Amino acid sequence: MELLYIWIGDNPIDTLQQEFCFTPEYDIHFDNLNNELFIEKENIPNIFKIDKILNISGVVGENGTGKTTLLNKLGSISDIKLKSQKSKVKKEFIAVFYDDDFVIFNSTNQKIKVEGEVTDYLINYSSSKIDVNLDQLSKVYLTNSNFSGENYYLKLGEIDYINLSSKTFEIFEKDFFSYKGSLNDQRGVNNTKFDVMQSIFPNFMGNRFRSLIDMDFLVYVKGLKDKFIGKDISNIQFKIDKIDDFISSDLNDLNYYTKKYHENGVKEFEKKFIKLHTNINSNNDITFSLIMNLAGELIYCYPDFNEYIEKCVKIEDLYEKCEGFIKEHTFTDSKDNKEKEYFKNAIKEIDKIKRKNFEINGNYYTKSINYFWDTIEEFVYNKTSFVLKYIHILDEYTSSGERAILNFMSCIYFLSKIKDYFKDKDYKLRKNILLLIDEIDLYLHPAWQQKIITTLINELNECFPDNVFQIVFSTHSPIVLSDMPTQNCIFLKKDHTGIIMKKEVKQTFGCNIFNLYKDAFFLENGNTFGEYSRTFINNIAKEIKTGKFDDKENINRLIDLIGEPIIQNHLRKLINEPKKNKLDSSQNEEMIRFLEKQKREIENKINELKKQ
Repeated sequence: MELLYIWIGDNPIDTLQQEFCFTPEYDIHFDNLNNELFIEKENIPNIFKIDKILNISGVVGENGTGKTTLLNKLGSISDIKLKSQKSKVKKEFIAVFYDDDFVIFNSTNQKIKVEGEVTDYLINYSSSKIDVNLDQLSKVYLTNSNFSGENYYLKLGEIDYINLSSKTFEIFEKDFFSYKGSLNDQRGVNNTKFDVMQSIFPNFMGNRFRSLIDMDFLVYVKGLKDKFIGKDISNIQFKIDKIDDFISSDLNDLNYYTKKYHENGVKEFEKKFIKLHTNINSNNDITFSLIMNLAGELIYCYPDFNEYIEKCVKIEDLYEKCEGFIKEHTFTDSKDNKEKEYFKNAIKEIDKIKRKNFEINGNYYTKSINYFWDTIEEFVYNKTSFVLKYIHILDEYTSSGERAILNFMSCIYFLSKIKDYFKDKDYKLRKNILLLIDEIDLYLHPAWQQKIITTLINELNECFPDNVFQIVFSTHSPIVLSDMPTQNCIFLKKDHTGIIMKKEVKQTFGCNIFNLYKDAFFLENGNTFGEYSRTFINNIAKEIKTGKFDDKENINRLIDLIGEPIIQNHLRKLINEPKKNKLDSSQNEEMIRFLEKQKREIENKINELKKQ
């Protein structure tokens, strides 16, 4: 199912009140005065209709022209019916899809006449067929910006719309690290210490879930090649965080009642854990920190465990005591045994880590990325892992550009595996996916901008064997735009009437960057460099023409700063041109009088000759 066209009607809420055609294969226009929709076939090939891709469209324009607004509208296209019913403001809307035939959704409450090469059927919002047809389409919104205003939305089962922004991943993180059933009682009275502990951790995870997704993606890339964006991805560095860094943090993220009933328990835990840490001989072995964290969780949740470990001085003895307590203790949740199962899995995870060889380098452990992932992969897909809460992957040496491309590609890879990460949610992508990417070039180095379209197509084809994609992205980059035919682009511009779509734009595909800046990005007066440099160059030219410069060597040094050879040569030519003699105003007047006298004498002489 491919979205060909959308018309947004006139109402006080919408800033975009016009039509947008996303396909180069058809010319579609709606005459709202006569309620006529024209669909005409164009003899223009769609170069992106290959493999799993139906079409790719770019939305181009300066800031404030509505690029993000348009993408958000496309993301909520199946929600317009619901919003219209709740709002008193009438929302007029027409969308044209192609799915073996033309499918036209019409919310204008007016019958529309269809003209042109169409064998279609019309669907009004009063028909149930709109839900049937749009339920074949998942909308995915992707951005690297931290300023995405759209809320996260994702229902259980089939995915209708998902916004993969940084805010969404914060919610994913809490869901991933929260144990099922935590904090069932929002008043806090009936919540166990185990419930509170499982709710505290996700509030202080940072970007731990995002690190796991990046790791999963890099392991996938490692199977194809040894480098990602030119960097070696052979090894990974990580450390094990301590439980007291989490538990002793304030409880402000918990509700008032839970904090009231459990604040004293946190303070008591701190005293007991410090005492345990003092008694146990520490070492750099990876399992030492994990065993101490396991003991810390048991101390926090079960007061009688503290007596169980009073005489422990060796980490091996402490681990045995933890195992024994978990086997023998009668847990409070005897019905579903969630607490006991959690701690039994913790023992299994630590045992697996113990069998591995991790060497520490300073504060971090170093291992090959494949070795590390083989160790933790089982924990990732089991969810509610004990070990993963404490693993902190080093990411200090990644630039903003490297982080942007990694975020972008790992997000797409994560989307292909979302059901593996959240098996209890039964998430499932529909066959047809409308992928909406806001500012596809954001933070990307120009060299990566050159490859982003090709890389995106390749990854979608590789990771989604059962899906087909339509992609709509916004961009500020002429480099990205040079991969897009003009017919696959929507150009937005502001004028005195508001936001308009500019239709007469020169061809962009394979075009040089200079012309793209000038033509496609609507630079005023065709200026293709900065205001400061333009003023600087104009001032130099003015000084040369008026002869006001005193130091020829100095002005040549200023000209050397200019990067454009044509401008440099022109200014130097001006310097070397012979200067015309210039007179002051009094000299000008005297010269005029002299020439006028000469003129009169010549005229008199001519008249005398004529009379002869």
